[in-house]
Amino acid sequence: LVVWTNRRLYNLDDKLVIAICGKIPDGRHMMDYARGEAKKYTKEFDYPLTGKALSGRLGLYKNAHTLYNSVRPFGST
Repeated sequence: LVVWTNRRLYNLDDKLVIAICGKIPDGRHMMDYARGEAKKYTKEFDYPLTGKALSGRLGLYKNAHTLYNSVRPFGST
């Protein structure tokens, strides 16, 4: 992976990478949230976050944005 050539792949930590499609600003917001979740999980459990746990946490976060009127749904996956 060459630095600054792909705007759709982001490293979350040493072992996790997130790929986005759709609106890039929404994807960056999800990437920031996923990085925070990975840091919280590692700090709390002293074990790196797995892909399955990350997908579950991101799914719940995205679902909350479709339920409430005060926020708009995300335009990326």
